[in-house]
Amino acid sequence: VRARMRDIGNKKENNFTCDKGQGPGFVALACKRVRPGGRVAMILPSTLAVGMGRAWAGSRAKLERDFNLEAMIVSRDSARPNFSMNTNFQECVCVARKRRNGEKPADKALFVSFRRNPSTGMDGLAAAQAILEAGKSGRDLGELSGEFGQYARLSWHGKSAWRGVSFANLHLAFVAEQFSENGVLAPYVEGEIPMTPLGKIADFGGHTLHLGINHKDFQFLQISNTPTLYAGYYPGHHRRVTEQAHMDTSDIEESPHCWLIPLPGHERKAKKHFAKAGRIVLNQSFRFNTARRFASLVSRPVQASHYWPVRLKEENEERLKALVLWLNSTPTVLLVAHMSQSTHGAKVGFSQTAAKELPVPDLDALKPAQLRKLAAAFDAVVEATKKRGGGLLPLPLMTDDPTRKMLDDAVSDAFGLGDLHPLRAALAKEPIIVSRPAEAE
Repeated sequence: VRARMRDIGNKKENNFTCDKGQGPGFVALACKRVRPGGRVAMILPSTLAVGMGRAWAGSRAKLERDFNLEAMIVSRDSARPNFSMNTNFQECVCVARKRRNGEKPADKALFVSFRRNPSTGMDGLAAAQAILEAGKSGRDLGELSGEFGQYARLSWHGKSAWRGVSFANLHLAFVAEQFSENGVLAPYVEGEIPMTPLGKIADFGGHTLHLGINHKDFQFLQISNTPTLYAGYYPGHHRRVTEQAHMDTSDIEESPHCWLIPLPGHERKAKKHFAKAGRIVLNQSFRFNTARRFASLVSRPVQASHYWPVRLKEENEERLKALVLWLNSTPTVLLVAHMSQSTHGAKVGFSQTAAKELPVPDLDALKPAQLRKLAAAFDAVVEATKKRGGGLLPLPLMTDDPTRKMLDDAVSDAFGLGDLHPLRAALAKEPIIVSRPAEAE
């Protein structure tokens, strides 16, 4: 089966891989067999909508080319994120109609986000009726009857438009998409920020599969009990650091976790490997309900496991501190929730492709005074956490977290955004963050 799916995926009209499962292959087969005017209805991993790699991007491109997406349904019920019987992974229901010859693509599709996933046959029929009523309503945003959740009419063309399934509160999807495109966070706050993809101002280190403590790194490296040229950021190995005590993982300023030396004969490979080290580490696999921060500034360039090492193309202390402060702010929580790939409840993966596309302030477009203000705020937050004896609280507590409020206030002051509390409060209700059922607005 895998060989057959690989052959199908390699065809020019399909262009997908099955390295993440056989789903894209079945999408291609289903689309091929549908006649013009006919429909496909598929239950698939939610990565169909948000997956950044070639596996699902090819499926989306095929649907956009030949079909009109009619409905995309996702469950944000933390107890039941799935629709299939034999899985508990995040899934979606995709309904699409094949266009007839000469028919123009539809501009918008109906996106449905269940706060409460129907659990019985009668419940399912009621939910289906509520979706039909929403489709006929003509409204762009509203509540489903029966308190199942929300619906919204959103554009479904382009690489990011399918992310309308990212939130239980679909209004946040509107805001995140607008913020990604033009740096405006209305209606939560005012102000506009010059934004750019992180990949345009920074380079990334190696892939995590090559950086795990039990993977390929340690075929040519070993732990050293004294400082060396090579520093590592490997969770679980911080007790080996001798330069200074490792700070709590909730802090945004850290030391390396360990020192490394190449095994005999591997010096050249180690030098090449650590040429991609970076002082910023960006979390790439985490649970929203336990995560405290997305990024830290390390005192030395490191290679890492479970984090992406990031190096600014034009680097100094002010720029590093300004970016790390931003990467731990509430607007970044919004964007990461919008762009990450939910796999199981609150657990998400943040691929390097998504990380490179993550919108951040364009450091080159900021005024020197803004950079100085952000860097000073970074130092103030670090100092405050030391005095308080702890750093950022887990994200579900973001509404009342004094450190996060201090950090957000600094970001807001530098960019003239106003009070970020309403955005924190809205995000703190999201099932993917708090890992409990959503509340009706």
